Amino acid sequence: MADVKSNLTKHLCSFSENKGWRKEVNLISWNDAPAKIDIRNWKPDGTPGKGVSLTPEEAKKAAEAILNEDYKPSLGQAQKQSGAMLSQIKPTLYIRKARRSAGALRLA
Repeated sequence: MADVKSNLTKHLCSFSENKGWRKEVNLISWNDAPAKIDIRNWKPDGTPGKGVSLTPEEAKKAAEAILNEDYKPSLGQAQKQSGAMLSQIKPTLYIRKARRSAGALRLA
């Protein structure tokens, strides 16, 4: 496989760091192509991790979708989702408690 050449045009921001990998937004030219907005993890030695490169048009469309109010779940939806999850978990917990108190099953 051929070597991939990257040229950092401009560092825009860093989000977080995890186990030495730093998530960054940069303008990067890959293999001497026009620079794109690049979001990916980077090792301190400059090794790129998984990420995505977007043209300005793609980045604008992604930003509009993220900032669109219809995209954000309402608090009511989040409560319904968590309530549905709890209703699936609770019966299992009650069964385990009943079995444990009856001495039929001991969980570690």
